[in-house]
Amino acid sequence: MATDGAPLVSILIPCWGCRQYIRQAMESALNQTYENCEVIVVEDCGRDGTYEEALKVQHPRLRVYRNERNYGQYGNKNQALKHARGPLIKYLDGDDMLFPACVATLVKAWQEAGPGVGVVFARFVVIDVSGNRIALRSRWGLSGRCRGVAVLDWVTKLRSSGSMFGNVTPHLFHRTVLESIGGFPNDNAGPGDMETFLKLLCVTDVTFVEERVAGYRANPEGMAKRHMGLRECVDYIAMVEHLETFFKARPDLPAHLRDERFMRSWRVWASAHNIMALYQHKLRGKPSQFDAVKAAFVERGLGEEFDRFVRRRFLPYVLRALATKTRRAMHLPQHPNLFGRRFRREVAGGA
Repeated sequence: MATDGAPLVSILIPCWGCRQYIRQAMESALNQTYENCEVIVVEDCGRDGTYEEALKVQHPRLRVYRNERNYGQYGNKNQALKHARGPLIKYLDGDDMLFPACVATLVKAWQEAGPGVGVVFARFVVIDVSGNRIALRSRWGLSGRCRGVAVLDWVTKLRSSGSMFGNVTPHLFHRTVLESIGGFPNDNAGPGDMETFLKLLCVTDVTFVEERVAGYRANPEGMAKRHMGLRECVDYIAMVEHLETFFKARPDLPAHLRDERFMRSWRVWASAHNIMALYQHKLRGKPSQFDAVKAAFVERGLGEEFDRFVRRRFLPYVLRALATKTRRAMHLPQHPNLFGRRFRREVAGGA
């Protein structure tokens, strides 16, 4: 592919503790069909040999750095951004991988969407430690350009916990837009990607592509499999508090994002996937941090919201969990489309 006139894309690989996967991640970045890329690895002062393994890969478009101290997963994303030279930023977690046409697909979508688009959202597949596909993420249900605020309105009204967008690996960001919100949260709380995506929706239009462009690794040693409990719920409470402060400075946002009752309830349902799993374990007599989690919400004056949430959501949670397992066994996307007909008709022009 010719590079004349093609924007430079900085593929950033912030990494820590992923020695056995880092070479595959780097090679997937270097082997992109889109040629005008630089690949930057930033190792976060770990001790497992990830940095040394990364140094073994030699390429004229590759630079490898090591932080002088540990910044944490999102702090390291911000450190990596400082090394980038391109206007377009492509993050790749150190245990994930890009498919060969990933960057070409994302850049084409960004160019076709026109000025004012700061994020391209694409899809991914879930892979195991050997790189085999084990699950499919949901379809968006649309493609093309959308107003960021309209997407924010839709996904928050769905009251769906966890990140609807996955992690950063499948997506493309315009550097100035990412910098305008201060990058990623330096407190390194678990839902840092989700917090960043929701902030970006406040300040830019976005575009969606239905193609699967990357593999997200369900790493037993990584974030995907760590025990969900008190720490994660507290992280989600903090995320909503950060967002509430961010939203208050933007009077053009949907009214429900400035409604105190909505934001209080969000502090609870943001952790729904943790709370419901812990409650299920408790009912089955398994070790569970459910009582500690409930105490944390009570301490923050959210006891009534917590109890009401558990009463209303437990049965639907169990039914959805069974449906998800069935869909995964049949190699179908895990959930229905994120964007329904109503969104496409009213916001996306029938896309």
